[in-house]
Amino acid sequence: MSSDVEMTTSHQSTTTSKSTNKGNSFPHFEDGDVTILLSASRAYQLHARTLRMHSPYFARLLLEDRAAKLSPKAKKEGVRTLYRIELRLPAEDEEGVGGLHLRVLDERGRPRGFNTVDPDIENGRLPSPIYKHYDNLLRAYYSQSLNLDDSTLPKLLSDIVGLSDVADAVNSLKVVSLPLENALIKQGQVLWRSISANATIWAAMAMRLHSEVIMREAVIHMVGQWGTVKERDDIDDRVRALCEIKWKKLRDDKIDAERLILGHYPSHLTRPSQPNVGLGGQTILFQGHTRMDVYASQITAWMAMNLYRHWVGQHICADSTRYAEDEGYVFYTAVAAGGDAYLDAVAIEGFAHFFPMSKKARNSLDEQLGLMKEGVKGYVKELVRNRSMLDTKSFQIAHLTCVKVEKEDMPWSKGKGAVVVSTPSKNGAMEEDEEEEEDESDDGDVPAAKGQNMSGKPLVPYTPSSKASKLPWEESSADEDEEDDGDVQVV
Repeated sequence: MSSDVEMTTSHQSTTTSKSTNKGNSFPHFEDGDVTILLSASRAYQLHARTLRMHSPYFARLLLEDRAAKLSPKAKKEGVRTLYRIELRLPAEDEEGVGGLHLRVLDERGRPRGFNTVDPDIENGRLPSPIYKHYDNLLRAYYSQSLNLDDSTLPKLLSDIVGLSDVADAVNSLKVVSLPLENALIKQGQVLWRSISANATIWAAMAMRLHSEVIMREAVIHMVGQWGTVKERDDIDDRVRALCEIKWKKLRDDKIDAERLILGHYPSHLTRPSQPNVGLGGQTILFQGHTRMDVYASQITAWMAMNLYRHWVGQHICADSTRYAEDEGYVFYTAVAAGGDAYLDAVAIEGFAHFFPMSKKARNSLDEQLGLMKEGVKGYVKELVRNRSMLDTKSFQIAHLTCVKVEKEDMPWSKGKGAVVVSTPSKNGAMEEDEEEEEDESDDGDVPAAKGQNMSGKPLVPYTPSSKASKLPWEESSADEDEEDDGDVQVV
């Protein structure tokens, strides 16, 4: 949009600059010194100081030396117009929001030159939506309610995009950001569902409006499915950097959770190391060590723990946890649910096929598995927490929404936690580290059971012909020592 002052020579009556609206309020102020004509019938009488205050564009356009030098007679007759701005729509084959042009006024406040205002002849067509967008912008300057069609989200978005284009053209996005954000939030779950499905597009909208609420929601959903986001190169560098940081933090949290799960020991299996300690009146120590028969009496508990770790370990090896396409959503939500969400009665039957046991023993094994499941729920509690505004109970999604996004994380923030635009770059260290770790995760054979879900059937098919049927205790002790390196969680 050009800020050049249009200078022509002709005459036009000032009567067209008066609005049909009476009184001293928007859009016609009796003491207004700026006439704005969007079309022949769309006139506004506003204040130069208000326009300058809200728009650097108008501050440059409405300079004092460009104001009309009204004659004493004109002032006596009540002429107050010092500036006249006219909108010129783009040609039919052009895009854009048109241009605002400042007309040169004579000493009586009348424009010099020919009439350049667009006539109100629509020929049966709907009027240009640009009129509505400029009207809303001027309304925003005066804290008036905006005329937005919020009957559906697409219609609302059409108005928001149009208004933001106009506001951007005159450097006034800050003025309309909050009312536009509020209009979107009123859409409720319709908006949150749209963001969950189109997070990258909404992140761009949030960047334009500097909307913390929408940016937070978009980042939560993008990070939750970062492995499948295909438009990364189209994402603003600052937003992409923020997502990379949050995704790496989330991945570290997943690693910690998996370590705690694999190192979990139910409290009833632990034994004191001090001598002469009794349990229920029974001496459980012999020469400073727990007697073998005490451990043997809880054989089903140890079997349950072993079976459980086998199940978890195989999922990790199958890349169905943090390296899965769903970023581990199915795995972590199953662990958080417990009960029959995984390793149910079908799994017990499969296990008992190779390790025959009585019905009582099966029930005991099932009970011990239940205790194991309950004991590890807390390790994934934060991973399955929903921090988005989306009602995930009513609208099912297949990714985690647990990422924390704070005010200081906003890409436009200048605070302590602000993201540096240049870090990481598209080919930066973050992506190199990610590739290294992905290469490391691909080392070794992947079990044949990769990709199965937690619908109640065990991931491990207990059949001799399956590559995945190799049990943990068949691995070498050296491998076990290598896998157990790190902290062990004892509850």
